[in-house]
Amino acid sequence: MLQCGTAVPRCQYFQQADFPIYIGLLSDSGDSRIRTRLPCSMSVCRVMCGPEWEPGTVPPATASLTGFPAENRWKTIRQSLRFVLLCPLRLQPTDRLTEPAIYPACQGETCTLREKPPIYNSEEEREKLRAASRFNAQLLDFVRPQIRAGITTAEIDTLVHNYTLDHGHTPACLGYMGFPRSVCTSINEVVCHGIPGQQELKDGDIVNIDLTTIVDGWYGDQSETFLIGEVSDEARRLVQITFDSLYLGIRAIKPNGRVRDIGQAIYDYATEHGLQVVQEYQGHGIGRKFHQEPGIPHFPSDRGGRVLIRPGMCFTIEPMLNLGTWRTTVDADGWTVRTRDGKLSAQFEHTLLMTEDGPEILTQTQDGPQEGHQF
Repeated sequence: MLQCGTAVPRCQYFQQADFPIYIGLLSDSGDSRIRTRLPCSMSVCRVMCGPEWEPGTVPPATASLTGFPAENRWKTIRQSLRFVLLCPLRLQPTDRLTEPAIYPACQGETCTLREKPPIYNSEEEREKLRAASRFNAQLLDFVRPQIRAGITTAEIDTLVHNYTLDHGHTPACLGYMGFPRSVCTSINEVVCHGIPGQQELKDGDIVNIDLTTIVDGWYGDQSETFLIGEVSDEARRLVQITFDSLYLGIRAIKPNGRVRDIGQAIYDYATEHGLQVVQEYQGHGIGRKFHQEPGIPHFPSDRGGRVLIRPGMCFTIEPMLNLGTWRTTVDADGWTVRTRDGKLSAQFEHTLLMTEDGPEILTQTQDGPQEGHQF
């Protein structure tokens, strides 16, 4: 049990959706169960504990978090957690901490708060999903020729931002939970959520471009890893296996199939080739919200065996594969996720709609790699 005045060992922090993140511990054995239900902010490394409150409700106003804007301090828990993560912190001896609660479904893997996944049964809703994803794919094709050595990630961000606004749409990443840019650019050992800046792409890099657009109130989301110039054999192999694993995950599901089957297919293929699957981050439901149920782990989660993909569900599959350990760290900016050992990471992502006939890929580009592509 976490005690006031003691340091939380080997912790890291993680941002996911617009709900409180829980404090979690990573023990020497790798156990990562949720240990308490104290909400926190990604930019905060110290918690001031307030009066006891019931998880799932807005905590008392007297509770506070240092360094987090008061107007966004407390939010009702309403969506799913991806994993157990927080930055290192030390509770002050005078802080109050109630008895931690262990969420029963959390056994060192992905947890959810059991919201029902939205079902989009009407053709009008499905067309809205298709339209948002179609524009997002068009956007990726627009920036594709510019993803080359010499361009800065800030310049990529400007291209994405202006093209989106010129077409009357909204870049979903900009301002989301404080994210400062319109696209995520993750280079080499950066797993995800890289913030665009003045870093130039150079020959031999791999970079993931992660785009999300809001079109008439609906979201489309996808990412692709690009090879910059002549890359190493191990980088090319990593990108190829990650790309192939995405389609193996897609082809593993059918109407009313199990979420677990997606993660099993990806995990088996990755480990067969000596790669590790990132477990702190996962795919997610999408539609009128950026992140919603169902959560889509890319490894065989026990809970994933109980969740079925019904016709009308819309979600992303976005495996992240690493050359080394699957464990990650997060930079001081609260966003940039890196492999813990500094080795390369790659990712691909599609938004999918489960129809009565099977999964429909909504974010397929015209100019990008198709299923079976060889890098």
